[in-house]
Amino acid sequence: MVAPRTTATETQRPQTPLCDKRVYKHAQLDSGVRILVVQDVAAVYAAACASVQVGYFDDPQDLSGAAHFLEHMVHLGSKHFPDDKEYKHFLAQHGGSSNASTSMVHTKYHFKVHNTALEGALQRFISMLSCPLILASSCAGEVQNVHAEYSRNLNSDGRKLLQLRRSLCRPPYSNFSTGSLQTLWEQPQQQGIDVPKALQHLWQQCYKAESICVAVVGPQQPDVLLQWVSEAVANIPSSSNSTDSNASSGSCSNGSNAVSCGNAAGIISEHAQQCYSSDRAMQQHEVASVQPSIATSMCMRYPLDVCNSDETSRGQLVLISPQRQLRDLEVSWYIPSGVMEHCSTKPWQWASHLLGHEGPGSVAYLLKSQELLQTLTVGMGEEVRLGRWVSTAKGLLCQPLSTSVASFWPLVHLRPTAYGPRSPSSWVALSTAVRA
Repeated sequence: MVAPRTTATETQRPQTPLCDKRVYKHAQLDSGVRILVVQDVAAVYAAACASVQVGYFDDPQDLSGAAHFLEHMVHLGSKHFPDDKEYKHFLAQHGGSSNASTSMVHTKYHFKVHNTALEGALQRFISMLSCPLILASSCAGEVQNVHAEYSRNLNSDGRKLLQLRRSLCRPPYSNFSTGSLQTLWEQPQQQGIDVPKALQHLWQQCYKAESICVAVVGPQQPDVLLQWVSEAVANIPSSSNSTDSNASSGSCSNGSNAVSCGNAAGIISEHAQQCYSSDRAMQQHEVASVQPSIATSMCMRYPLDVCNSDETSRGQLVLISPQRQLRDLEVSWYIPSGVMEHCSTKPWQWASHLLGHEGPGSVAYLLKSQELLQTLTVGMGEEVRLGRWVSTAKGLLCQPLSTSVASFWPLVHLRPTAYGPRSPSSWVALSTAVRA
């Protein structure tokens, strides 16, 4: 396999702790792929990870779970290694393993292997991302594995709560991310959709060099690691040299039938596009003033608002009958995109710390002293990277819901001086938004 010549431009060395003795090198290829290599001379096993900017937000309207299904399919053979078991078999032969995950806007692939087999593992790893086969015969079998993954989650209270939270928001956040036999195979076939071609189209649109980051750690010299990765990723197509007309048209055709794959600016379903097109101009202005470097890509590809503009998804109380015997109270706050203006001070971490603090005078301390609460955790949602986010306080209750809510709510008063120094100006905007 002869890779075309590529040029890697080294960028500034990442900041690391003084006690970290590993050697880092970061570079960006002409194609747009970003690479981080780390030399760890004590590493017996090497590891690599690739992150692709595509997730269930990119699912076509009539193929729920497509990004997750594509994550499965790229493992099953590539142009240079057509055997669908080659990648995993090679890793197993050298004491390695692999896994992958699909989130809202990213799909991550990673593996570990004995350091002596790193070069061969990288070739197979990158090849499956740059030229997967996505055969119809493989799709018919792999969709059963996706459905098995979905079936395992049916008895999970956590997964049910996750999908419930999503369903209260607007598309594409409310999309069904995992997919099932029904949404990925049976319904599309009834509609005349060619699923393998739809997956190929999604790969052509989203698996571009500009959307991929690769990180590798091993005992080899940084220059050697960088050369191996550069040669492996050289065949990943980029937007600038793509000649696929279908990839720019926004549709994947199958004879007279077509599956909606998004708009020309990025892959989002037509239904989702209609849901937030009315406030697109306002959102573009907000992001441009907050995050100029990513304003165009994020604004055009994904909606910035996870909640409906008419606020119907806020101010709701949802009661759930769990699979297990649980008393769980979850309170979520919607925070507008303006909070991202203060990303250097991260005021959302102040909110998480103050609400989740367990020292004397805190919410957790007072509720525990009344035997109303066992645990309290607070954290922000993944939506923060898209400009808008939801902060969630979750508590395991000792008493019935009505008693705990009546005790919890009056205690939620954001006073930053109670547990720490006076807050920066960014705290004012955040605390006002949380109270609202």
